[in-house]
Amino acid sequence: MDTDKLNRQEIARYLGIKGERPDERTSALVEEMINEISHLATPRYTARVLEILQTPEGVVLNPGGLCLNSAQLKALLKHSSQGVLFAATLGVGVERRIRLYGTSDVLKSLVLDCVASEYIEKYCDEIQQEFAEQYAPKGLYVTRRFSPGYGDLPLSVQADCLRMLDAHRKIGLGLTPEYIMTPHKSVTALFGLSAREDKTLGLPKCAFCSMRENCAVRKAGAYCGR
Repeated sequence: MDTDKLNRQEIARYLGIKGERPDERTSALVEEMINEISHLATPRYTARVLEILQTPEGVVLNPGGLCLNSAQLKALLKHSSQGVLFAATLGVGVERRIRLYGTSDVLKSLVLDCVASEYIEKYCDEIQQEFAEQYAPKGLYVTRRFSPGYGDLPLSVQADCLRMLDAHRKIGLGLTPEYIMTPHKSVTALFGLSAREDKTLGLPKCAFCSMRENCAVRKAGAYCGR
């Protein structure tokens, strides 16, 4: 992926820098870690196009019969009869370097972690763009993506999503008993293929988040971008 696409302001926000430009030292370290991650990351993904059936509690994905009980997800996919479930990862190299720096240079570990967070988000954007271009000739649009643990969708469905994607075999993803993926810089998400264009793409997603009333990021005038 072209690292010029990485949003330096987002990286600064992940670092807790609010409303001001990072100092020269921090900016230089961010660029150093961006250069480093370009050599460390091995981004891969696996995806399935699935049928979406609406239920009173949420949606069911077929084939496979995966039930996702979420009113917010159901609303997002109300014009979608198909959707794309995917898992993406930056690979183990990034995680190992973050841990190595954690024992020798905590600041580098922190900055690389924040750079990796922005990198995986931009990689997911690229995945969606691939499908947007593929399905545009059919008159279909991609919706926003929705991940386990977001809004009212339980994090516990992570296990079912990974099984449905055969993500361990295909891209090496594992899952802890707490439903945290390994490598950590990994994402699972679902987005719809809709007959209607999603006008909320690219906009802050606070209106859809169950944490909006108590969110410190939102109160500071920013948003988490997820």
